[in-house]
Amino acid sequence: MKVDHLAESNVAQLIRGVIHGNLPGKANSRKIVKFGGILRVIKSDEARDWEERFQAAVAFSARNLHTIPWKKGIPLQLTAEVYYDSMRQDLEVELLKDALQRAGVIENDRYIFKVMATRRVDKNNPRVEFALTKFKDRV
Repeated sequence: MKVDHLAESNVAQLIRGVIHGNLPGKANSRKIVKFGGILRVIKSDEARDWEERFQAAVAFSARNLHTIPWKKGIPLQLTAEVYYDSMRQDLEVELLKDALQRAGVIENDRYIFKVMATRRVDKNNPRVEFALTKFKDRV
């Protein structure tokens, strides 16, 4: 797992990284459990495991690299190359957006104004390669 924080002068990239393993789809990564007699819908073990690995990678990088030069309200663009181990999964990056928020990289994923995602297959090395940059609207 590798997450790099980049200086603001470096092509306006705020963070880039690679997280190994299949990125679970948010819609298909839920399970129903019973807590105190009440049924609840929670993330699957696979989704929670992927998110924990993401958070660990970000925490490790934050201790060893520069802080992220991002301020609240600045629109962002997420670029992702998602390598699945087969053609079975749909391309979906919602869990990645949630993980960026939960890890404290961004305050809220609503600041991601544009998502550019590409689906690929790598049977031996499923992973997500991503970059978060400042969104530049070409109006």
